[in-house]
Amino acid sequence: KDMGFRVVVFPVMGDYPWGPTISNIRFPLDYCQKLRKEKTDAIFDLTYMCDPLAIDGGIIRRSYLRYWSHNPNNRPNVVGIPTTGCVALMAVDPASSIKTWADPSAIGTALLELKTRTLYVTDIWAGRVEILELENELKKRAKYTANLTQIGIETVGFQLTFLQRLRRETRLPLMELPYRSRRNAMYMARGLGRDKTDRAISIAQMFNADRLYLAEGMDYVDGVSVESELCG
Repeated sequence: KDMGFRVVVFPVMGDYPWGPTISNIRFPLDYCQKLRKEKTDAIFDLTYMCDPLAIDGGIIRRSYLRYWSHNPNNRPNVVGIPTTGCVALMAVDPASSIKTWADPSAIGTALLELKTRTLYVTDIWAGRVEILELENELKKRAKYTANLTQIGIETVGFQLTFLQRLRRETRLPLMELPYRSRRNAMYMARGLGRDKTDRAISIAQMFNADRLYLAEGMDYVDGVSVESELCG
């Protein structure tokens, strides 16, 4: 608005002439109420209700974010590059569709400082590409990443096949990242939480504990800044 743009907001629930939701077919009222309970109020308002105040009151606030830079110059919440031993880590989230409404495939790269167990995110790539293009992008990035120790790949459904083919055809240091279940929790196995609220809480705690830093001035991911993705 300050730049002169006209902002038109269509939250999923509202006082529309045709009913209480933006689409009585796609978003019936009982489904929206169920969705709010599943996502929790904060996530629902951020995602479906176009509430800009939810950014400030979300799980991850902009004030929580920490950055690393080659020239910190004693700025608040900005540190220099680590000076002790580090290893490089990668995380891959293959997408099942290249449709515009689906989440893109993503590859994240970070340095782990061994002494303090602090993560320094160096690069995030995202794109709506076929699985073979994603594989080529991963191989290219792994080739030019020094001291790459592990590549974690989310494995749900077809993603497990993707991991198995990479293990057969490459010598990359791959690690499976399944969703957390009672069974792998019993055996202390690594796993991703299904609830995105829990994931957001974990990230917020890492920022607050000064154990997670983003590269200053990172490129936009799929047309959206990393900060907006985290805080939104």
